[in-house]
Amino acid sequence: MSSRAPAAVAAGRLPDRLRALAESFLAGPDGFYLAALLVPAALFDLTLSWLRVTSQYAAPGGLAALGQLRSDLLAHLGLALLWVVAFALLRRGWPRVALLVVAQLSVAAYLLFAVVAHSYYRKSGSILDAGGLRMTFVDPEATRNIAASETSAANLWLLVGVAAYAVLGPVLGYRLRYRGRSSRGAWLPGVGARRQTPQMVGGARRRLSFLATTTGLVLVVISAVPTFTGGGAFSRNRALDIALELGSGVVESERAAAERPILSPTQLVRAGGASSDSGERPRNVVVITMESLRSEATTIGNPDRDTTPFLADLAERSLVAENAYTVVPHTSKALTASSCGYAPPLDTRLTESEPAGLPSTCLPGLLRDQGYRTGFFQSAVGEFERRPDLIRNLGYDDFFPVEAFPTAGFGRANYFGWEDDIMVEPSRDWLRQRGDQPFLLSYLTVTGHHDYRLPDTFPLEHLSDDEELNNYLNGARYVDRFVSKVFAMLAEEGHADDTVVVVMADHGEGFGEHGLRQHDNTIYDEGIKVPYLVYDPSDQRGRSVQRPVTTMSVPATVAEALGLRLEGGLPREESLSADGPEEPVRVACQSDNRCLASIEGSTKYVHHFGNRPDEVFDLADDPEERDNRIAQVDPERLKALRADLLHWRSEIRSEYAAHHSR
Repeated sequence: MSSRAPAAVAAGRLPDRLRALAESFLAGPDGFYLAALLVPAALFDLTLSWLRVTSQYAAPGGLAALGQLRSDLLAHLGLALLWVVAFALLRRGWPRVALLVVAQLSVAAYLLFAVVAHSYYRKSGSILDAGGLRMTFVDPEATRNIAASETSAANLWLLVGVAAYAVLGPVLGYRLRYRGRSSRGAWLPGVGARRQTPQMVGGARRRLSFLATTTGLVLVVISAVPTFTGGGAFSRNRALDIALELGSGVVESERAAAERPILSPTQLVRAGGASSDSGERPRNVVVITMESLRSEATTIGNPDRDTTPFLADLAERSLVAENAYTVVPHTSKALTASSCGYAPPLDTRLTESEPAGLPSTCLPGLLRDQGYRTGFFQSAVGEFERRPDLIRNLGYDDFFPVEAFPTAGFGRANYFGWEDDIMVEPSRDWLRQRGDQPFLLSYLTVTGHHDYRLPDTFPLEHLSDDEELNNYLNGARYVDRFVSKVFAMLAEEGHADDTVVVVMADHGEGFGEHGLRQHDNTIYDEGIKVPYLVYDPSDQRGRSVQRPVTTMSVPATVAEALGLRLEGGLPREESLSADGPEEPVRVACQSDNRCLASIEGSTKYVHHFGNRPDEVFDLADDPEERDNRIAQVDPERLKALRADLLHWRSEIRSEYAAHHSR
């Protein structure tokens, strides 16, 4: 222990001051307590980060791998310095007690977050972001159900263990180390017993406190900057990354919003230009959106699979999009795209469910204005991600979630709902109640969603050695049967010849093919390529569209089948039968700044925002997207592809910002 005089310390060189700082701020009990609290927490967090870095798909090596730990290390060092200053300033009394409580509870909360974030990554292959965290507040019940389905005994014990250590470990360690020093206050440093440590006075103490605080803040700020070796979101401390996402939002200037013209009203008109009120009996529309069903899991997308025989037979009599993609692989975004014909808001804040959240009237609202009765049925719970608000914004008259149906005789599908057959009879009743009024009837299935549970009454076939994938593929079999039941019901109700039926999926699902599971950020074809066909009873020629398209083409395709066309509002994707110049298909991940992709012909470009190297695939020769041919592409071409995607994203965000500013 140093015996320097305060004046000597104040006049000493920087190393002397740092040594004095350590002796004055961290000598004895305080130093032991902080080390016992912070060092194990930092080592534990760094270990989890290292496991994520080294287990990711196409994991970096060498300097790049170490660089992705830089943010975590700097953040822990910076925060440790700030804790040191706090302990030096709040030495005794109730401020010290409050500080000790805050220190232990905050470290416990951070460790629990670290375990949850790591478990989320291990399960999905995606890092936990602000959107995932926001869901816990938007729909806590669904979050509990998801957590219950995923939590193992090992995870529970790990959560209990880290929380117990953060709360009790430093206290017990301190008690064992200093139990003979005092009869009072030996459980916590600075509570009860008077400290016997060197004290610094006057300007020296203030200068060293300022130095430590400034250094700590600088380290935390630097830790928020992604590493120069790349890595994007992987290279930034998870808590900091989420905090920055939550705090940033999408800010567009008032000038940019004001420069966008006010959109003309959207309307449906007769294809020949006359009013839609021609006296002809309007035909009906049914839209079936199959949850999480990737194209490759169907017989249409993979003839070697006998999972969807009914859809395969229907495709022989339908217009089929052979290379169809979702715009964002997330249900609420996909429903917006397929119902409205334009891109959904590219954010994680459920903008599409906000009051007046959509800038142009969508197909359900347009058909409602034409005298149609519009109803939306889903076999999932109703309140998840504010689904009633979204359905209202899309323009539906009626919304029927699974809570509206009798469940006797039906089985649970997963933590979101019940088997899809539960919708058939209630939708039949709805049809009968509407009389002769034309209708738009939409279904959203739930069976394909994680955790891929099927009712006990549905016999499973062995389709894969991977249990989850096997259940998922059997889920495709189940949904195929459900679609056949809808067609049978329409025929029984006399609507076989007057109803146009669209069958598609909202997105696909990954099972580790590229290190990703589930869908939100699965930018590869297993996550974004979907089955999509349009059955028109008046034209049962089997036709296919080979060019890449998205499900944004649904409104124009349906309008065309009804002898109508869309005018006004936001530009929409053309119908499947359009002969115009081909536009690249553009896709975004659900998470902000995670990934974008464009598909033009058979060439697919993926931009990862630095999370990993960008990729270029030739889907004709490499449909599984294994051979990254980016080195063979001209750098200027890559620059143009990246600029095109970023401009597309910026335009969508600006349009929504302009709409909401008005």
